[in-house]
Amino acid sequence: MERLTGALRPLLMAVLVASVVGCGPSGSQLMSEARTNVDKRAYEEARIQLKGVLQQSPESGEARFLLGKVMAATGDPASAESEFRRALEANHPQDTVLPPLAAALVAQGKGPMLIQQYASVRLADPLAFAELKTQLAAAHLQDGGDAEAETLLRDALQLAPNHVPALLLQARQLATRNNTDAALARVNSLVKQAPDNAAAVSLQGDLLMTRGQRTEAMAAWRRSLELMPDQVSVHSALMTALIGANDLPGADAQLALMRKALPKHPEVLFFDAMLANNRGEHQRTRELTQSLLRVAPNNARVLILAGETELKLNNLAQAETLLAKALQVTPRLALPRMMLAQVQIRANTPDKALNTLAPLLDAKPPNAEALAMAGQAQLMAGDTKLAEATFERAAKANPDNPRLRAIRALTKLGQGNDTAAFGELESIAASDKGNRVDLAVVNARLRNGDVPGAKKAIDLMGVKAPKSALPDHLRARIAILQGDKAGARASYQKALEKDADYLPSLSGLAELELADRQFDAARTRFEASLARHPDNASTMLALADIAARSGKHPEASTWIEKAVKAAPTALMPRLVQIDHLLAQQQPEKALDAAQAGTSTHPNSAELRERLGRAELASGQAQQAVGSFSKLVAMQPKSPNALLLLADAQAAANNLSGAAATVRRAQELAPDALPVLQAGALQAMRDKKPDQALALVRKMQTVAPKDPLGYKLDGDLALGQQRWDAAAAAYRKAVDVAGTASGDLPTRLHTALIRGSQPAEAERFATEWQKSHPDDPVFQIHLGDLAMAKQAYDVAEQHYRKVLARYPDSLLALNNLAFVLGSQGKAGGMALAQRAVDLSPNQPAFLDTLALCQAAESELPKALESQAKAVTLAPNAPNFRLQLARLQLKSGDKRAARNELRRLADLGDKYPRQGEVTELLKQVGG
Repeated sequence: MERLTGALRPLLMAVLVASVVGCGPSGSQLMSEARTNVDKRAYEEARIQLKGVLQQSPESGEARFLLGKVMAATGDPASAESEFRRALEANHPQDTVLPPLAAALVAQGKGPMLIQQYASVRLADPLAFAELKTQLAAAHLQDGGDAEAETLLRDALQLAPNHVPALLLQARQLATRNNTDAALARVNSLVKQAPDNAAAVSLQGDLLMTRGQRTEAMAAWRRSLELMPDQVSVHSALMTALIGANDLPGADAQLALMRKALPKHPEVLFFDAMLANNRGEHQRTRELTQSLLRVAPNNARVLILAGETELKLNNLAQAETLLAKALQVTPRLALPRMMLAQVQIRANTPDKALNTLAPLLDAKPPNAEALAMAGQAQLMAGDTKLAEATFERAAKANPDNPRLRAIRALTKLGQGNDTAAFGELESIAASDKGNRVDLAVVNARLRNGDVPGAKKAIDLMGVKAPKSALPDHLRARIAILQGDKAGARASYQKALEKDADYLPSLSGLAELELADRQFDAARTRFEASLARHPDNASTMLALADIAARSGKHPEASTWIEKAVKAAPTALMPRLVQIDHLLAQQQPEKALDAAQAGTSTHPNSAELRERLGRAELASGQAQQAVGSFSKLVAMQPKSPNALLLLADAQAAANNLSGAAATVRRAQELAPDALPVLQAGALQAMRDKKPDQALALVRKMQTVAPKDPLGYKLDGDLALGQQRWDAAAAAYRKAVDVAGTASGDLPTRLHTALIRGSQPAEAERFATEWQKSHPDDPVFQIHLGDLAMAKQAYDVAEQHYRKVLARYPDSLLALNNLAFVLGSQGKAGGMALAQRAVDLSPNQPAFLDTLALCQAAESELPKALESQAKAVTLAPNAPNFRLQLARLQLKSGDKRAARNELRRLADLGDKYPRQGEVTELLKQVGG
């Protein structure tokens, strides 16, 4: 046979392809078989056939509709929704599509979307319309809309009086109102009329379980499964009952039956995850829930289980994100709200926890657990009186709960009979299997100053739970209170021997190591924990904190970036990232991070605040005004939000607006320290010193143990050149601040010098250095004073003292490098390079590096460093002048001339025009 010509080959291939296609079943045949298989509940075969139909006819509305039914029946409501919507787009009858689409939305927890999109739709077919109204009722019930649901069900039964789904949902509604007997009577009647109705028999089981008739309930569920083996909800009810009774062998057997009836259904995975969680297999639980969330990202049950798992793994950032999303999906459900508050309490953010719990605190009947958690948060926030009142409410709400009974006993302390109160507490603790009452006893003993009693309570807790890390952790905390660092270290280590990843003890031991500057030891321990749990964002943030506190800011940035990647939707890593970038004076990167965060969490007040701060730091004052205005709208009763807005308005040169906003804050919280401070600063700007002084003195009255009022008093006097008054105010601030004095000693020393009290200034400096030898701020201050007088040898001594104790102090590194470079001494370049390595984008550090590089004959490198400093700070004329000098030194007169002309154009705005003129003469400009 001759070879085919090029022209014939494509024609023959087309014929062959056509013949192959023609050999398979036609689209109509596949559709017919698919209908039959859907009716027979043979879903896998139907899925394959419908895919075949859609390959030939992608716009087939019926195929899309049937595929949606298959997806819904096999536990993929998200895909079902997609197919139903495409069926509607293909003009498949609305009466046919909308009821199952509504059910798919309800299954995903998208009740609000269903109500918004289809509440006003009317269907021609009464039965279809009744089913749509039933699903709308279910959507309202998901969100707590009981009255709306009742109206919709009444409408549905008027359309179709015997519509079983509506009757069953109506019975469920009766049960939710604690009218279980009436609900069960109605369902029993339905079962008599239709004994083969699997849904009615299933609800009968639900109601029997509500009445505590577990055996009868499970028998009804099993009978329902005999009638219809692939009922997902009934399998789920049986699994829930078995797991709740801790009958894990029975649950395993039921799961095997469920897997056989529903081989690819996500609920099988969910209960597999539940069993893994009950066995303590948290990593496996996490893997399973992550798989489930890819299929159903808005499923509240999966989100709650995933959040609980992350909490058990100490991944607080991920847990908070997952539970916050669960709460967003089901805002009226108490469980995710309480779990989220628990995470926030664990993360030491009591204000957030109280905000989360707020909707539950006035519930009727009272939610005792929510009240108890709120009391714990109030205690953490330091509001002891309010916490005691809240604990009392919790105890009254559930007097048989041992933990709440303990809280009631706690309220009796301090009322004249502590011995009886402690006796009652210890009796409750002995009979309670948990550790919450023991913790209450320990805390109460410590509040009373009874350390031996607290230790005894901890010992009893250890006997009750010998494998728990908590008792040793508490022993460590007591040792810290007693100043016994060695004992605390030993107890922390014992706790970690029992649970190597127990975050409180990891953090506590790290604090001790960091205080002794044992950065490597703290880092190694957290790295080991991270190796065991490589996706733990909380551990990554701990490593970032260690790096930052050891001066390794680039390493801290790397860890924070890893935490953000590990938990991209978590709030805490993003907040830490923004704060870190702002602290490192990288406002543009901070702004990028804040914008990314607000796109993920548009309703987060914390991120909105960070966005405004980043905009302000980036010089975008007007944008910051917009962000802080939104923050004020989010938190209308927050004086802090108003003060931030006032700062932005002042930066945008809207001084009258800033003054008005400060007045609003004063009306809201007239005695709050930040508000008084803002009012005083505003009065200073308005050149009203008497008003400013009155507010400062009020600060001292309101908070006599806070140094801020005395500091501002000193600042006000300093601005008026009342040196003695400034020194007196600063001295009071130093006395009040104690060890947490910050820059107050430097301010006092400056006031003494300016007030012509050199002997007193010298005496104070000597005494302060003697009593605070490790104060780097004061040593740097003394070095700066010496450097300003060009007493370089004295300045060098001060900076070297700081570096001996704090080798990564950026200011000490930079300033010592400047001192050495200014004298042409060797060694400055290495110090300046280290400062730049630790904080790469600081123009002042680059300017010093260029000086030292030039002093050590590295002129090309000096030019490169100085040019980068000018790029980072284009409006800093001194950097540009230094660049021109280096360019002239290198022989590049043209480049130097360009820089010098730009400086000359500044005129009187730049006071060093004499130097500029002399240099222009040298370059011929």
